Amino acid sequence: MSEKQVHEKVVERNENFYKFVTEKRTSPDDFNDWLSVVIFYTVVHHCEIALSESGVHSSSHEDRETWLDTNIYFPYAKLQKTKEMSKIYFKLKSHCNRARYKGIVPSSVELEEDYSEMERFKKISSEIFALTILKE
Repeated sequence: MSEKQVHEKVVERNENFYKFVTEKRTSPDDFNDWLSVVIFYTVVHHCEIALSESGVHSSSHEDRETWLDTNIYFPYAKLQKTKEMSKIYFKLKSHCNRARYKGIVPSSVELEEDYSEMERFKKISSEIFALTILKE
């Protein structure tokens, strides 16, 4: 299985898990802390999918964050799009860390907003890859 396929499979599992939990919970705020973690790590794997398309694999959050901050692997991609990705990534990372390490559980509204941001990240990362392919 290729790197890209591995990360696509993780994204699929994460999205299925998110859907399963949101459908089965008895209260709208049940498990929102863990769902916040799932959202962030889904974004992590979307980053890895984009990176794998260029033959790159990050070995840490730091590597991935360098890519987001510097746009080094996709030089033809529009800088504004990578800035948007970076903003979303760091926002979701902050929410994930808040839930994991400080016990601050996001509300259902916050979680829905984060889910929308995850979907936006996914769309932007696909657009960036398409721009990169077109320029090569």
